[in-house]
Amino acid sequence: MLKRARLTAFDVLLYATVVLSWGFAWIAIHFQVGVVSPAVSILWRFLFAAILMLAFASLRGDRMRFTIQDHLGFALLGLLLFCLNFLLFYNAAETLPSGLLSIVFSLASFINVW
Repeated sequence: MLKRARLTAFDVLLYATVVLSWGFAWIAIHFQVGVVSPAVSILWRFLFAAILMLAFASLRGDRMRFTIQDHLGFALLGLLLFCLNFLLFYNAAETLPSGLLSIVFSLASFINVW
């Protein structure tokens, strides 16, 4: 039988950070819904995230050249896992409580592992 490593205080801090940040993200989505179209909200959200990630990658000096097959894979992943997924959830947020949506959305991590 494998012996599990004990969680450190840093592990718990990392977990709490993720839980809090995801919790606040769903509260923000709740307040975004209804102001503008869900598609516009998603466009701004991912445009802002892309700019931040490109800046972060540039500061780190990460390689940013990929093959056309890589770009097609990134586009498919982005379309299905992020854009379509978020579009459906933003539309659902107009009628369902954000807490329920966050629980359902958290199940995506189990599906992504497969």
